[in-house]
Amino acid sequence: MQIMGTQEMQQCLSKTGSWPRICVSKVSWHRSLNWWQTGDHCKCGWQCTGCCSHLLLYLGDMLSAGGGCELAIATRCCIAWGKFRKLLPLLTSKHISLKVRGKVFSACVRPAMLYGSETWALNPSDLLWLCCNNCAMIRWICGVKLEDEISSATLLLKLGIEDVTMVLQTRRLHWYGHMQRAESSINSITNLVIPGPRNRGRPRKTWSQCIRKDLMDRN
Repeated sequence: MQIMGTQEMQQCLSKTGSWPRICVSKVSWHRSLNWWQTGDHCKCGWQCTGCCSHLLLYLGDMLSAGGGCELAIATRCCIAWGKFRKLLPLLTSKHISLKVRGKVFSACVRPAMLYGSETWALNPSDLLWLCCNNCAMIRWICGVKLEDEISSATLLLKLGIEDVTMVLQTRRLHWYGHMQRAESSINSITNLVIPGPRNRGRPRKTWSQCIRKDLMDRN
């Protein structure tokens, strides 16, 4: 992923005729680097602090200057485990049926894990990471260990919830439909072409490729 300076970003976005709005109060910076140019107020209304960062936390989603969603997945999994441990007495209670516990898990824990997943371009290793965390929570809820040799599909059926892969696919397609119906700047930004040469090596998997695969799977 190529990193652009403020002026280059302004030139690209000026071609679309629209500018994104970023809420400064909901942004936090991490591992500060000087790859972003300093300045006053940009045309979009965002005041550059003169010291932008390698990691950007915006609206609860962790963004990396190098692209990819590994940091976002790590952040959301940590938050999801925090929610899971808070609800552990309820999720592991023998006085509550598995169906009810599955509903609580789907309503309180999974949204914390999959927040912002509509825009993730997941590769196989990222998906495996999510599935491992999801399965670990499900086995904890059902009181099942790996030595019991009970498949995750059986446990999902007992809890009455969908597999995390299907949930991710549904969320992406919902966001894709929203983008197709939108008349704002989101469509023009999606089709934005970044100028300059591409780095060597195989490019990262894009969100558009994920959508094309989802549409082929759902057909």
